[in-house]
Amino acid sequence: MQQKLGDFDLLKELGEGTCGKVYLAENRFMKKKVCLKVLPKHWTKDESFVVKFKKEISQLTKLQHPNIVKIHHVTNAAETFFLVTDFITSKNDTPQSLKEFLASYKRSLPEDLVETILRQIGSALDYAHEKSLKSFPYIHRNIKPSNILIGSDKTFYLADFGLTKLLGLGPVLEKAIFAKMQAFNQGNDTTITELQHSFLQTYLFLSPEQKWYSKQKISTHSDVYSFGILAYYLLTKQFPEGNYQKPTELRTDLAKDWSACIDLFLKQDPKQRPSSIVETMEEILNQKVAKPLSSLEKHVEKVQRQVEEGVKLEKTKLEAKQQTLFPEDFEPDLKPEPLKRPTKDFDPIALIQTEMKVSHYSPEQTQVKTEIEPILSEMQVIHGGTFTRGSKYGPRDEMPQHTIELNTFAIETTAVMNRQFVRFLQNLGGIKDIYNCDMIKLKDSRVYLKKGEFLIEQGYDDHPVVGVTWYGADAYAKWVGKRLPTEAEWEVAASGGKIENLYPNGSKIDKRTAHYFSHDTMSIKSFSPNEFGLYDMAGNVYEWCQDWYNFHFYEMSKTEPDNPTGPKQGVYRVLRGGCWKSLIEDLRCCHRHRNNPGNCNATYGFRCACNVK
Repeated sequence: MQQKLGDFDLLKELGEGTCGKVYLAENRFMKKKVCLKVLPKHWTKDESFVVKFKKEISQLTKLQHPNIVKIHHVTNAAETFFLVTDFITSKNDTPQSLKEFLASYKRSLPEDLVETILRQIGSALDYAHEKSLKSFPYIHRNIKPSNILIGSDKTFYLADFGLTKLLGLGPVLEKAIFAKMQAFNQGNDTTITELQHSFLQTYLFLSPEQKWYSKQKISTHSDVYSFGILAYYLLTKQFPEGNYQKPTELRTDLAKDWSACIDLFLKQDPKQRPSSIVETMEEILNQKVAKPLSSLEKHVEKVQRQVEEGVKLEKTKLEAKQQTLFPEDFEPDLKPEPLKRPTKDFDPIALIQTEMKVSHYSPEQTQVKTEIEPILSEMQVIHGGTFTRGSKYGPRDEMPQHTIELNTFAIETTAVMNRQFVRFLQNLGGIKDIYNCDMIKLKDSRVYLKKGEFLIEQGYDDHPVVGVTWYGADAYAKWVGKRLPTEAEWEVAASGGKIENLYPNGSKIDKRTAHYFSHDTMSIKSFSPNEFGLYDMAGNVYEWCQDWYNFHFYEMSKTEPDNPTGPKQGVYRVLRGGCWKSLIEDLRCCHRHRNNPGNCNATYGFRCACNVK
């Protein structure tokens, strides 16, 4: 086996699939393990095939879902074309498919395990089908146990999404027929049987419109049919042929109405199949299978019903009471604090100085200016609940991905602008806080001091303020009666509360949706807001958060999920969101950055948050 291929070190051969030989490899620069699928050279000699393959792979790389094996790109080295995908492993760097797991599991799968598998795969299919375009529908076309991989955390992944269409039936059948002829010539009956079984595994999971010529086009509904066969097979280890027996007839231990669910998925007419797999499962599986009840069971059911009605009544009363205490219409709870200006240290030399004969000139003490009112930003209320933060595949300080609980809070829709921060400086009369810490480094900002007055460079009034230290951001927030957002609040606000949003505006980002990899800041609201109505949560400026930074904090946070506020102490404070000169990687909602609270540069800004009432 060759040892290198382009930027990758080949660690071991994993086997051979539809695309060709499959290797476990490691990127020599990023030290990340990936899976390489090497295309046969007699396919890549056809230039039209290569052009089409590259074009359609570029569409498939856009799929970002926790249950879809991520396709990164297709490239070539030493006249060899190969596909780079995520490496999914269960243990010992060895991938395990659902087919292999089923072969080793001799009994019927537990109902809850089947439901877990189907919900994850169904979620992946629903996501891809919803992203379909007229010019490029996302259809898997080959759903079967061998194309479902099991991760080390017992997550199930759908592999080879869309590759069947790319390769076409020709190359696939050519490979299968060649392998079978080779086995036949060698007289290897076992291999022939395995190949026949492999062919049937593919064929039996196809929808009717895929099996034979039909005027009906292959569509996302074809995947729904294959999903129905998969559900039936996992429950019964049989295939639904003809007037098939219902799963609830074959297994009396099933507590949910799988028969009704599968009947909908296996409609002969594609138009009659449901468009959403998970919604259909939710609607039907929440209803239990109706079975005849004994007199004792009827009595127990009656008592349970009475208890449930009593609990429901008490819950209604409690909700009515909570409604009185906590109305739905929240509003920001602002608590402005008086400005604390730095004071001059007492001069001990003044005690021993002798009075001079010439009178000492003392300039007239100027009166402190009248307090200047702040320009308050518009705020958006983010309702509390259960959210997920962190990532599974990012840097170590973003792991593990975990669930948190947040109370309702409010956050400003934009970063603080220069014209807002200048009012704060004018009111304060300087750039130092009460502890003589710098609040802004004027050389890194668009603010300058002229004849004792703070001014803004022309054209930068509505740009986010930059060059602000954490001390300056914190002092400003207190001045307007707010606070800095916690790191958890910031990430939830940025992602719209959705785990699937890799970036504030969805699963992808480009120059039309954020300001990055540029030369300077832009005015606020230059791009569309995210789902919570917040602007520039990615790019333009990094934003200070309230929390201290700790590399391993997420390990602790997962055990204390209620309103996490970061470590009790530290060296650095957290920054979020990326900036005008960031690369795309820094714009992810879960990306964490940090710096000393007294440091800053031309990329550091902030926005405020507050509690609600």
